[in-house]
Amino acid sequence: MLGADTTQSASLLAATERVNLGSKSMTMLRDASYGFECRRTVRSPKRSTGVKCSVQDLSIDVEINDMNISAVLKAQSGRPLNSGECVISNAQQMKTCSNVDVGGRSPSDFIGHRSGRRVMCLMSDTGGGHRASAQALKDCFELIYGDEFSVHIVDLWSSNSPWPFSKMPNSYFFLVKNPWLWRLNFRCSEPRLLHEIMFKGYTVIVSKHFARAFKEIDPHLIVSVHPLMQHVPMRVLQQMHKQSLISRVPFATVVTDLTRCHATWFHRSVDRCFVATNLVAAQAMRLGLKSEQIACHGLPIRPSFSARRQLSKHELRTKLALDTDAPTVMLVGGGEGMGKLQETAEALAQTLRSTHQVIVVCGRNLRLSDFLQSKVWPLKMVVKGFVHNMAEYMSACDCVISKAGPGTIAEAMICGVPIVLNGCIPCQEEGNIPFVTDNKVGAYSENPRTIAQIVAEWLAPENNAELLAMSSRARALGRPEATFDIIRDLAALVTETQECD
Repeated sequence: MLGADTTQSASLLAATERVNLGSKSMTMLRDASYGFECRRTVRSPKRSTGVKCSVQDLSIDVEINDMNISAVLKAQSGRPLNSGECVISNAQQMKTCSNVDVGGRSPSDFIGHRSGRRVMCLMSDTGGGHRASAQALKDCFELIYGDEFSVHIVDLWSSNSPWPFSKMPNSYFFLVKNPWLWRLNFRCSEPRLLHEIMFKGYTVIVSKHFARAFKEIDPHLIVSVHPLMQHVPMRVLQQMHKQSLISRVPFATVVTDLTRCHATWFHRSVDRCFVATNLVAAQAMRLGLKSEQIACHGLPIRPSFSARRQLSKHELRTKLALDTDAPTVMLVGGGEGMGKLQETAEALAQTLRSTHQVIVVCGRNLRLSDFLQSKVWPLKMVVKGFVHNMAEYMSACDCVISKAGPGTIAEAMICGVPIVLNGCIPCQEEGNIPFVTDNKVGAYSENPRTIAQIVAEWLAPENNAELLAMSSRARALGRPEATFDIIRDLAALVTETQECD
């Protein structure tokens, strides 16, 4: 094995297994255009090259630097395993692989990756919200339809574009740290004339790369969950259709903003546009979409939030090893643990009573997690890294502190948890603040001391009735069935298109 190697995931997926082939190893992840993905393997932090994965006959040929690794897939046909075969089971597990004799049978006898109906979900890793929305759609497809649909989450900009477009998602983090630049970029790219010219230029450069991705997956449906994944992909698809390279593929947009949306979210030629609020629906119609193209179900949230809670708050706290009686606030900073988490945690510790409880979710910010865990606190401070059961933690709390991201707000509403907003990304998240405050389900402040004071007032025994009233109002705004409604409509769109064809 390459003990000194590091792996950088090409996509965020649930289950991984390391595949060992003699002295070489790599990590393979479930689900891509051929039922698998590869993690990028790097010999050293200073040396990083791309990874190319393809399926030829029954072999997976993986090219990594100067390595050539070949592994054989076992089909989902139920035949017994041969020694050393590579398995992709329903549990999406991988085992040690080597080449085996397949007895002259064709790939279609073994590999079922072309069966069912394929959904291509387009996103880009500009923040964690778009990938979370894509994953929510994928998980819900699996829950409702099982193997009837296979959903492939693809970042066309990062994985199917030449430089410098392949680095476009990286610019997001620089821009959001410089709000004036983000605001300038947002405003300047909004006018239709400007972004149409921009997208025409992009299409000339990336069309061959995007077309290759569309042909490889050959989707029955394309769903976009990102504002930069409408115009260029649809131009490429239209070109391919005119050249008879692909049949017409229905295209849907799932808008992941609650209030103020960038104009590029809305393309007049989409078959369906799913929005979260009537405010966004009105904006879509102002920008040229027709009412029959628009469906207002709510934001796509992880199915775990949509499930009816089986455990009481007391039972959840017991399960999570929390103090069952302490008034509890949760502080979150997204998947990357961004924002003033340390300052806010310290302000809460100084302001709240020793009988209170604070949960801090640091995401992938391991340095912050280690620092907070090393401190001695005057109250119970529960420090977590990246958690996969956020629905349980949020439901176990009395209130939550977070930036004004639409996903977290929607999750808090479903759980009936009042929320203190402590920041926002300019333009598209600014409208989320009055959405929360005007509906009397939360408050807004960027000052850690003020935030701590707000939470202290909410958790005071004499204000319990008002906290419960805020919780009821939040739950009334929640749309727990939104993801399921979106998925059913998307499945119906595929069926309608196939019947028309």
